[in-house]
Amino acid sequence: MSEFDVVGKQKVRIERLEQYISEQARQFSELLEDNNRLCNPWISVEDELPRWGYVIAFRPDAPKGNEVATVQYNPHHLGFYGNFEVTHWMPLPKPPKESNDE
Repeated sequence: MSEFDVVGKQKVRIERLEQYISEQARQFSELLEDNNRLCNPWISVEDELPRWGYVIAFRPDAPKGNEVATVQYNPHHLGFYGNFEVTHWMPLPKPPKESNDE
């Protein structure tokens, strides 16, 4: 086997390794985003708005103890319903599953 054959095979291996590393980095980035969303589920209204329906909203100018509330969002009407500015929101959690043990 000539030196050129060896160098050519090494280049192919390096290219494949670079592709693999690039794909792993992309997947890691996606997992990191998912983890950050799970650790801090609040979404800034500057980044994204809900589609429609009820969400949990953070309203910093609401009376103390009422900053977090369930509010309705309607993009075809006024946005968030209520008299307070919403800065962050998160989807409502799924309801608990009923236990068959009861």
